[in-house]
Amino acid sequence: GTTADVPSNLLILLDASGSMGWRMSSAQSVMYPMQSTTDSSGNIFVSQYYIYGIKKFTYADKKIDANWGDSGVHKKRSNQCRVYYNYGGIKIHNGIIYAPGYYDSAVRMIRESDGACLGSINVRQYITAFDIHTIGGTAHLFAAGRSGVYTRNLSNNASRTCSHGNNRYLRYTWTMAANGNHLYTYYGNRIARF
Repeated sequence: GTTADVPSNLLILLDASGSMGWRMSSAQSVMYPMQSTTDSSGNIFVSQYYIYGIKKFTYADKKIDANWGDSGVHKKRSNQCRVYYNYGGIKIHNGIIYAPGYYDSAVRMIRESDGACLGSINVRQYITAFDIHTIGGTAHLFAAGRSGVYTRNLSNNASRTCSHGNNRYLRYTWTMAANGNHLYTYYGNRIARF
């Protein structure tokens, strides 16, 4: 017979016990996670698709924090703090969770410590990408969409929308990062810098 040039090692692992198929269940589950962030203690906040809200998982025991929001979920169906299709991202700054809602064209502000609604920032455009970045010691919120980039100084709340001749790099991006004095977006296999 013939011998192989390269030895073949094959490992088959069969597990009928179900231990390898474990997943979070009941109250621990996440409905279509879209975005996530962590606080300084390692706690995890996950925004969920549609109107399923934001869940908080504690770092210490990896479970839902039942004392946060409404039994661990910030979930509002129709008011100023509904997080509705959070495509853009979720950030924490100075004890506030900022979570944009695509169809509501607004960034929701939720207190990190207890999940209480602190209001909204009306961006007036569908938000496809989102970031908070510090420039010269001052934090700025950036929200991209078809009209350009909405920016807000989080110290004095001064805001404006900056448009660009080719806004498809903003309208169709699903991610954005700020670094130094530039914003970077991704669209059509290209990274654009603003």
